[in-house]
Amino acid sequence: MKAVLLFALNFVVFPVFAQLYVKPSGNHSSFIYARDRTIFVTDETQLAQNLDAEIASIYLRKGAQFIQGADGASNSGSGVLSKYQKGTTNAYDYDYWALPVSNPAYSRPEQFIFAPKERLRSTIALFTNDLNGNSTPLSISKRWIYTFTGNSYSNWRFAGDEFKPKPGVGFTMKGVNGKDFNDIEGELVNAGNAQTYDFRGMPNNGRIAFPIVKDQIILTGNPYPSTLDLKEFLTANKSITGIAYFWDSRKDGNSHNLDDYVGGYAAYSPVADMFVPAIFKKGLTENLSGETGKIWDPKILEPGRGFMVIGNLDGEVFFSNDFRKEFVKNSRNATEIIQSFKLNFEIDSNSVRQLGLAFHGNSSLNEDSGMDARMMDPKPGDLSWDIQ
Repeated sequence: MKAVLLFALNFVVFPVFAQLYVKPSGNHSSFIYARDRTIFVTDETQLAQNLDAEIASIYLRKGAQFIQGADGASNSGSGVLSKYQKGTTNAYDYDYWALPVSNPAYSRPEQFIFAPKERLRSTIALFTNDLNGNSTPLSISKRWIYTFTGNSYSNWRFAGDEFKPKPGVGFTMKGVNGKDFNDIEGELVNAGNAQTYDFRGMPNNGRIAFPIVKDQIILTGNPYPSTLDLKEFLTANKSITGIAYFWDSRKDGNSHNLDDYVGGYAAYSPVADMFVPAIFKKGLTENLSGETGKIWDPKILEPGRGFMVIGNLDGEVFFSNDFRKEFVKNSRNATEIIQSFKLNFEIDSNSVRQLGLAFHGNSSLNEDSGMDARMMDPKPGDLSWDIQ
């Protein structure tokens, strides 16, 4: 197999001019393989499918990213970008996703999600109506694919049979049981509760927007095949409260019954640069489980990671290439030091609720965008700050 890289600049005659053009060379496949590197393209990208359709045009591995500079540039062609991302759950609980790739000709998530088999090759994942998905061969239960737009539990919308994924639209998908000991570049495809998915399609690029109204909750996510500066996204979007909410759950779930789910929502405030882990609750009851979620730093968000936002006023939610990590201007990277602290409250000798408090000169007595985080799923036995 021969790898040939062709970069077509705007002085080369092609039907569509592109800053990056990858196409087969005769009967040989052509591709870019990036490992722990950033590919930056100023303008458009055009990918032509290889004669061997299992060979992608661009591979992103080991944290590699694909970034573009022009919000108005449109990508085209029949080739695909391949981006590995790991899930975090077994077959009984949810990951929240947003696809980093798309294609106007494709209309179902199973056309974008593949099972890694070799360094260059993946096979399309199976989608099943079974309750549980499995790692080998990779089969995903479409019974748990949902989207969310609304303000109550009843607004979860089943999408397993009709979902046409669009850039920036988040969705839930349960993980899979079993393991896959296939070793690709020193990493197992699934060592247990961490299935590697290969997202294949045209890389999403440019400005991506959708409407939101006051108090509406929307499941969205990083729509790019590159990391997202979550602080930039949250502070620039004035139509939302400026807080991101992440689902977290107990890792040893073994039931599909709603009353047996144990989990909750963590919150991230960009102005305070503060993350508060989830306090776990059981199902739709008011009972706290006595557990809290993991602590991590979401401000540089990996491709495909889904999260919730809440409408602050009627307007739109938008993503821009300006928020893609490697493209954020250096002047924005200066970190303002905000004095803050966290308090841990023990509830009925059972659960610990963490509350954060930060001191900012521009804060007010009202709910401040990007500063004050509403509780996503309030229960009578829980604790929160009261903003009148």
